[in-house]
Amino acid sequence: MGTPKQVMNAIWDTGSSRFFVESDLCSNCINDVFITADSSTYTATNTKGSISYAGGTALKGYVGYDEVCPTTDDASCGSNF
Repeated sequence: MGTPKQVMNAIWDTGSSRFFVESDLCSNCINDVFITADSSTYTATNTKGSISYAGGTALKGYVGYDEVCPTTDDASCGSNF
């Protein structure tokens, strides 16, 4: 994810239209985080995003845009995730 690429471990939620990663903007993250300042292609927004799950849990954060590569193959990369 990002430019240059930062390796992130992710669990893809195929039932969601959103993609969440923990970043350096997080105040209580528990995993490795995406360093936004290290990516020349990261675009920040002031838009808040959230997703609620049936069990009552929720994820909240800020919307941002960058290049994401779901595999190590550069052909899998795309932006605006």
